[in-house]
Amino acid sequence: MTVTDIHPRPLYELRGVTKTYGQGAGQIHAVRELDLTIDEGELVAIAGPSGSGKTTLLQLLGALDRPTNGQVLFEGRDLGKLADGELTKLRAATIGFVFQQFNLIPTLNARQNVEVALAPQGLPGDVRRSKAEHLLASVGLERRGDHLPSMLSGGEQQRVAIARAMANEPRVLLADEPTGNLDSVTGQEIMALLRSLSLERQQTIVVVTHNQEIAATAGRVVRMQDGAIVDGEPTVAEAGR
Repeated sequence: MTVTDIHPRPLYELRGVTKTYGQGAGQIHAVRELDLTIDEGELVAIAGPSGSGKTTLLQLLGALDRPTNGQVLFEGRDLGKLADGELTKLRAATIGFVFQQFNLIPTLNARQNVEVALAPQGLPGDVRRSKAEHLLASVGLERRGDHLPSMLSGGEQQRVAIARAMANEPRVLLADEPTGNLDSVTGQEIMALLRSLSLERQQTIVVVTHNQEIAATAGRVVRMQDGAIVDGEPTVAEAGR
């Protein structure tokens, strides 16, 4: 086997990507001439202060928005050229989203919150339940499936949200400030979980965060400022991987 045989393939390739809002003197350049490659199986943190463009970048990666100029290639497909219906199907089949606010349904227990994400697959009820339980076990919540969100800690709710995001076996998991509502210790635990998913499943994960300590635990940190990438070097975590 040659070196090229084992080198991970690019999942994302961004070429000269710019995203502009407004017109004329009121234009806001949220993202400026970005070039970025994210390989399969990488855990990448997009870090920067508020207004740096990191959330806009995540929206572009998640096919939630289109670039004004440049190309966002996902597995070689130019997302900017896909029709709205194609983008909807792509998001549903290949991208999992995790949010700062958890966004769990309060009247459903943890298992049911995961089952909701499995419903579009048309699985029989017993299969859906079994798969949801397996997903909860994968995030360390095998004994909490019958608990409502209000009975779970913030860290546990985020674990449920991660299990739900993994329900469609996504090619990439996009997490927007997943530790933002958690204390520092719990935040580190969530990042440890994401690292284990990346390593054990070769799951591609992109985390947006303003927290430099959280970012430093990722395999690679892409730092942004004023819509541009200012650094994208591997971290110590990646060097020891």
